[in-house]
Amino acid sequence: MGLICGFFLLTACLLYPSLVCAEVCISEPLPNFQHGIQGRLCFIDQTTLVIRGFAYDGRGPAAYLYYYDTTQGYTAEDVPANGRGKEIPHPVTGGAFQFRESVSNQDLQFSLPEGVYACDLAVFTIWCSAANSHFTAIDIPQSLFTTDQSEAASGTILCTRTGGGGGATVFENCEQLHQDLTLDWTVNRADESVTFRLCGCTSPNDAFDNTWLGFGLSGSESATFMIGADATIVWVDREDQPHAEDYYLSAYTQCGGGTGACPDDQSSAGTCSNSAILETGFTQDGSQCVVFTRNFSAGDECDQDINPDNENQYIVWGVGRSWRHCIQTLCQSRKWRCTATSRSSAVKKLRRVFGV
Repeated sequence: MGLICGFFLLTACLLYPSLVCAEVCISEPLPNFQHGIQGRLCFIDQTTLVIRGFAYDGRGPAAYLYYYDTTQGYTAEDVPANGRGKEIPHPVTGGAFQFRESVSNQDLQFSLPEGVYACDLAVFTIWCSAANSHFTAIDIPQSLFTTDQSEAASGTILCTRTGGGGGATVFENCEQLHQDLTLDWTVNRADESVTFRLCGCTSPNDAFDNTWLGFGLSGSESATFMIGADATIVWVDREDQPHAEDYYLSAYTQCGGGTGACPDDQSSAGTCSNSAILETGFTQDGSQCVVFTRNFSAGDECDQDINPDNENQYIVWGVGRSWRHCIQTLCQSRKWRCTATSRSSAVKKLRRVFGV
């Protein structure tokens, strides 16, 4: 990918200008039957959904995310109160996605069960098992989806029922690191490795080649710190080829003479090589996802060990745009706007990043 021109951590800043993924949303907001439900249901890709601006008063005794597929023949007006829908799993526990507390104006992202795709859905609901009632229910128009690559356009989601995260790798955990960057991962204890999926936006500006996404382990054991970080930079190029490159970040500068933000094989920190194992990657409707694997044990002097049982592992992440084969940073704002998870300070401790 060429030289790194910079790598700004997004733990205390906002991308500017903000990249907006070409997600597709249902035009009507979620209807509020009970308990102050608000939000708009959107599709990021054929397996990933998000409720933008979600609100719920938390007073329902047992509220869950449910869906009805197109084979069941229901609409939002006639879904049965006894909850004969299908559960949407919680991204961390893998069990039913239950709401246990109030939520206000948050973005709630989740994935469909393995083998289920957006175009299979007919109705989305939030159902209470204790009250046998739906707090909201909305029809999912099939006009939002297409199965033909040549017909895919702005305002539709390509639904091929293959790949795109609904296939071979089932991710046990997820975290929305930033409004333009999500991380999924699963711990492979038998293989002593972790498989990651980074998803974010591609560049909407033709002057830029593409957008890179970065994630890795902090250079400090007690804080989020760029210097000394072991990061993986991923992107999908204009020929739709995914890339995953291992970087060692030794300074707040572009790579030069083996120092700065350098690919491992160009770093002067030691005899290092690319330890990121590329699995797959794709782009769709303005978003990109790249799947890669890292081993528990450090591959060389530029890498860090991954301890899956460390609940206090500090991380780094970043997003930028590449131009003329040189990765450039975006400007930064002091305002933090990630509403998907609660953040209390500029230095963020993300617990259970690698735990199961």
